[in-house]
Amino acid sequence: MCGSPVRSVPGGGRLRVAPRPGIRLSRDRAGACTDLFRAAPPSGRHAVPPVPPSLPLAVRQFDLRGYDLVISSNHCVAKGARVHPGALHICYCYTPMRYIWSQYDDYFGKGRAGLFTRIAMRSFVGPLRRWDVATATHPRHFVAISENIRARIRKIYGRDSDMIYPPVDTSLFTLAGRDDGYYLIVSALVPYKAVDLAIEAFNRSGDRLLIVGEGPDAPRLRKLAGPRITFEGWQPEDRLREYYAGCRAVIFPGKRISALSRWKPWRQGSRSSPTRGEALLKQSLTARSSGQGSFFRSRRSARSWRGLAF
Repeated sequence: MCGSPVRSVPGGGRLRVAPRPGIRLSRDRAGACTDLFRAAPPSGRHAVPPVPPSLPLAVRQFDLRGYDLVISSNHCVAKGARVHPGALHICYCYTPMRYIWSQYDDYFGKGRAGLFTRIAMRSFVGPLRRWDVATATHPRHFVAISENIRARIRKIYGRDSDMIYPPVDTSLFTLAGRDDGYYLIVSALVPYKAVDLAIEAFNRSGDRLLIVGEGPDAPRLRKLAGPRITFEGWQPEDRLREYYAGCRAVIFPGKRISALSRWKPWRQGSRSSPTRGEALLKQSLTARSSGQGSFFRSRRSARSWRGLAF
């Protein structure tokens, strides 16, 4: 089961839950990801919840009892698929469902979701949490993407896990010596990324900010942005290299579950400014000690920010 492309094994298949309308039930042994369930995509503030209550039911329709090895790529419900009792089920976990645990208020708090969605989620969040904890007993092994997620798995699921960082293709990025005078955010535009915090700070400072990415929070963020902030949409990897190469620094306003996206600007000689309380603090500290990073400590300090001095 996958949420992103993975390499197939001979005789194996890949299945996923994808965020688009329609339902398809099939198993693909040719190597492509097959979509079982596609939920309607969110749009704007009054969007459907990012974890529709139907998703646990949908993932139970994955019948993987014919497989001896199942690797679930999980940030939501994938670990709940049915597997044979004797099969080896390994869950590669990006995070326990952030929408119902650590960042519930970021998605469903007042000002983040419409009244109907907030009322509905009060009814759904309890059963979803119980289902999430109950299905955490299904995998034989958990593998976390960072020490931060390893701690979350232990706290929420009561399970130990190994830790394997996701891969990064560092060959795509090379050192660049130019500064085109702008700051850069590369991010999905969803609430927990805290892009609104960066917009508030840059509106105050007057510095130029480019935002690369799209997501359901985009309409709200565009309304907040001043004239020196530009939204570039999604960009392919070759264009991203140019954005990283020309930026003065890369801004990371949210608390990240891993720090892999920071390796791209560091690899190209750019600097970064992440939140202090985050996942891979040791990498960020290394960058700061070499002059390639600068922390802000809290939302309050970011609001009073008037420019970075590198």
